[in-house]
Amino acid sequence: MASSSDNTNTKSPIEKYPYPTEFNVLDFVPKLLGEANCEKWKDLMRDFIERRGLIGFIDGTAKEEIGNQDYYEAWKSSGNLVQAWILATLTEDIRLQLRYSKTAEGLWKELSRKFDPTSPFRTFDEETDNRVRRYLPLHKATIKGDWEEARGIIEQDPDAVRTRITQLGEAALTVAIGSRARNHFVRKLLEKMTREDVVSLVDVVGNTALHRAAITSNIEGARMEEQRRCSIAAVGSLTSLHDTRLKAAVESPLDRP
Repeated sequence: MASSSDNTNTKSPIEKYPYPTEFNVLDFVPKLLGEANCEKWKDLMRDFIERRGLIGFIDGTAKEEIGNQDYYEAWKSSGNLVQAWILATLTEDIRLQLRYSKTAEGLWKELSRKFDPTSPFRTFDEETDNRVRRYLPLHKATIKGDWEEARGIIEQDPDAVRTRITQLGEAALTVAIGSRARNHFVRKLLEKMTREDVVSLVDVVGNTALHRAAITSNIEGARMEEQRRCSIAAVGSLTSLHDTRLKAAVESPLDRP
């Protein structure tokens, strides 16, 4: 639970939480390429953030403001700005290897765990990291909806359709079904999968591709997945408002408006 702020704010919201958008972070900080330049990147990124009065958003001292909407909005905006600065310095390959972090502090710690061998937050799951790097081309193709690229990878490595390709343990189907714009990709991918493949795809928090479809209201994708699954048993286990709507849609005739 977020901590409460000091009730005696002596500074205005913008003074306490600056929002300096006139700077291009890439003029001051290089792209993070991995362990090779992580130490230099961290020093320059920390210095850039500190000089703009926002170091609290990565060291944890800028606690969530509670009880004052103006201060909360200023805190949230500044936090989002710091997170955007960090993300701007990450290569596409590194972004795809990360879990989702809601705050700049969470993102900073995750990058430290992954790339800084001197960090107290350092953890290393060699098997997962190697797998995510190996299947990075498939992850990229899936996000782009590039079936021709993905098909070439899958034909060389048929196990790719059932492999966890992200740090969250998501397979290509789970990633693809998160957008209705990629349903052509979902259709082609399902043709390469067995019912057992589809049923076995569960990420590290227990979610399936059907859950992802529910969250994004991708009804067409859910129907395709359910047809391949040949059972609506899993649909009955969904409980959120999104899931309830999706359950009704999946169980309805395909021509229902």
